[in-house]
Amino acid sequence: MSLQRRFDLALGDVDAVAAVHDGVLLTYADLADWQSVLEQAWAWLDDSEAERIRRKRIASDAGTTLLAYALLRWSAGRVLGMRPEEVPVWRDENRCPRVGSGEVHVSLSHADGRALACVSTMGPVGGDIEPLSRCAAIADIGERVCHPDEWKTMTGLDAAVRNRALLELWVRKEALLKAAGIGLAREMDSFPAPAGMPLSLMPDAAGCACIEMLDLGEGWLGAVAAPVAATVRMVPMLPG
Repeated sequence: MSLQRRFDLALGDVDAVAAVHDGVLLTYADLADWQSVLEQAWAWLDDSEAERIRRKRIASDAGTTLLAYALLRWSAGRVLGMRPEEVPVWRDENRCPRVGSGEVHVSLSHADGRALACVSTMGPVGGDIEPLSRCAAIADIGERVCHPDEWKTMTGLDAAVRNRALLELWVRKEALLKAAGIGLAREMDSFPAPAGMPLSLMPDAAGCACIEMLDLGEGWLGAVAAPVAATVRMVPMLPG
């Protein structure tokens, strides 16, 4: 069975076109579930995507990136009525992924064997995932993640609680910056990012977004920044 057909079956009865029209479709996958059949995804990539993956020094990093690219091409293809290899994926000046002339908005995140692809036709979208194992590492850069008002709140927390809160803040801000299309071009400590409230998509982009935390199961944190009032539909991609 082809990889495309396996992805189709994993999506189940979710109407991808309707999901992106009313909000955001998120597909979330574990490399361990797909590695045995993922080799087929190489045929979907363009030369620049393939080269980015080949530059990865660690095999699991390369596999996770390949999975993310495959999810993006396949899910955007479901919306556009195209085969994954036909989807016109490109990168802008900030290295953010784009599709065609912008009628489909996309975002990617991948880390430690997991991948998340976001697709919407409602407006700009951004997603980010991180393993909880990175909580300890983020402790050293807490003040660079937090707006001064956020940092005041963080300093009163127990260390373990603070580190998790910092990582939650990181994924929210990463998601918002991706939706704004500016990546890490703006320092995280220059703006707050509460969940569940309309937020400006920065001076570099028009409109507002609302950040929602994602339920990724034990050991993971994630967030999506989507148009205000968007319905977020997340599909864990499990092979049948």
